[in-house]
Amino acid sequence: MFGMFKSSSDRAMDAVVAFVRDTLSPHPLPAAVLADRYCIGFLQMVGVHVASQYLPKGSGIDGAKAVFIKAMERLAPSRAGEIAETLPFLKNDETFLRGTKDGDLYMGWKLLKLAPERDGQAALARFDSRIEEVSSPDKAKSPSNQASNANAREAKGSISFTDWEAKDKNEGFDGPAKQEITRTYSFSHPKAPSATLSIECALEVEIMPDGETASIDRKLRFHLRPFRLPHGADFVMRLVTRDESQGGEFDIVAEPREPGSEWSTIAKYGGRNDVATCVNTLRSGRDMLFRLRDERELLVDFLLPNDGSFQRLYEETLQRLQQRAVLNQTLRYNAQLQRDQRTDNKPRTPQRIKGGDWSVVGSGHEFTLSRKYSSPRETIEIICDVRSSKDVNMWSPI
Repeated sequence: MFGMFKSSSDRAMDAVVAFVRDTLSPHPLPAAVLADRYCIGFLQMVGVHVASQYLPKGSGIDGAKAVFIKAMERLAPSRAGEIAETLPFLKNDETFLRGTKDGDLYMGWKLLKLAPERDGQAALARFDSRIEEVSSPDKAKSPSNQASNANAREAKGSISFTDWEAKDKNEGFDGPAKQEITRTYSFSHPKAPSATLSIECALEVEIMPDGETASIDRKLRFHLRPFRLPHGADFVMRLVTRDESQGGEFDIVAEPREPGSEWSTIAKYGGRNDVATCVNTLRSGRDMLFRLRDERELLVDFLLPNDGSFQRLYEETLQRLQQRAVLNQTLRYNAQLQRDQRTDNKPRTPQRIKGGDWSVVGSGHEFTLSRKYSSPRETIEIICDVRSSKDVNMWSPI
């Protein structure tokens, strides 16, 4: 009769297996996924969270990790031993830790209801995208799964792009100094329509009232074609370097450039630092991955070749804009000064003022003559100091 009851460890293992099969992967996990450090990290964190709900208090994370290994013996019998041997060596691996972080974020939303749904869904999307990449049949044998998958995509189609170019956007000397740095990528594929992605990084520099500090404003726009939209809509944009060392996912709004146009523009971001993160990714000089998805599917997946030319042009443009901003401020100051002078020099209607009596202070060789003139608005006094040599004969007024 006691055989009908399972230990807490066995119940925890059953729960982990059920959660992975029902929620994450209804089909057997591919061998490539179980060999990927990111996926292992994600799955282990999911298993730890589920197991912790069934284990007695005080079991600790080590007990939950042991349950995860037992669950893997059910989910992937041929790989469980290898995973168990590999895990101790991955605790400081960056790719593995990114997987555990995303797994923790996903379970914080899915199971614990502590993390925002947006963050949990984004973490799950990264996991699904990783599975798709490492499970690709034409995946090359490379240390980086992301780089391998990007190489495979590149081989299937062609990519061309313009040089980064700085365009002057100044309009006189009123307002900040402005320039835009632009590049256009063109994509062709034998089985898909050609596509275009234009990137615009707008820079504005203005000298603050203290005359020493420069304010720098950055705006980033992506123009995508063909991407026809009837109106503005929410999407998730992913811009990362190939090795995922920089960049991230961003909640954005894409809007049609004009009604009925095939072009759509991304210029609105949900996060305060999203533009700065994207610009830093461009400045990294590394090849990038650009993706766009909605709540259901991945819509855009581009490889963007990159090098150090954006960083060089970015620094040169900022230097030019700072010089232009100083010039703008000087010209504005001089223009205002001239306007004030023109205002002060306007002819005024002569006013009649009343003069007082002349007064004399002193006598002989040194005395002062003075007289005051006054009106309701102002007073003028004339003062005349008289001094002469003592050798000159002087007369004194009586």
